[in-house]
Amino acid sequence: MGPKPYQEKILVSRADDERAILSMLKADFSSGRNPRLSLLSVLRGIPISNNAELCDVNDKYAEFMTSPLQIVAIQFTSEAIIRMPPGNKAVIGRLNYIDDTRNIVSLKEFSFADVYIDKRMSVRVQLQPPLGVLLDVDGNRISGDIWDISLDGCNMSTVAGALLEQAHSIILNLKFMHNDAVRVIGIPARVLRIQGDFPGSCIMLFEHTTETENTLSCFLNQRQVEIIRQLKGTMLKSQVVEGVP
Repeated sequence: MGPKPYQEKILVSRADDERAILSMLKADFSSGRNPRLSLLSVLRGIPISNNAELCDVNDKYAEFMTSPLQIVAIQFTSEAIIRMPPGNKAVIGRLNYIDDTRNIVSLKEFSFADVYIDKRMSVRVQLQPPLGVLLDVDGNRISGDIWDISLDGCNMSTVAGALLEQAHSIILNLKFMHNDAVRVIGIPARVLRIQGDFPGSCIMLFEHTTETENTLSCFLNQRQVEIIRQLKGTMLKSQVVEGVP
């Protein structure tokens, strides 16, 4: 499981915050205007967001009707981020149950949160399995595994943390298939932070040329498309199993 795309935020206490959130949902539901909220799931760094209709709410749970794609995304992540007025507050709801024949999801254990994706300039894609890469570091060739990557930088593990920490020149060599051809690019980078000893976790920032930025954009877009296809494939398999035409 990857890092959480949010940080929980306790305003009073967990119990009081949950009561406040459920109270806001009840107020919306009792208004009689078929309240529509936005649900967001972050799957391997990719935001999946669709509108949802609040169908029911009690002292513990809230039910939403949303798109089949959002239902599958919530199944993968076991939670959803709810955007609530006023101010588009971010609220986390943990999965209670799903009725995918009616596109209903029930959420529970609500809390407020700060959502990291709101603060990022670009999408950070988590790679499963991690991507093995080679780096040219002051004339030395070292290996590493990238766990997540964005246009701005990446998080990688390597046994050569000490070498990277002292480096003057770092080139990360990215290789991938695109349109049945191998694309290779060397991205200039610098170390922001190294944690741990063996292997260490290294946060690197990229110092792009126009060419490296365009090529990395292509790689990231490819990975995002693959993740969405995986979701849609899971959704179609579920429909076939249930006999949906």
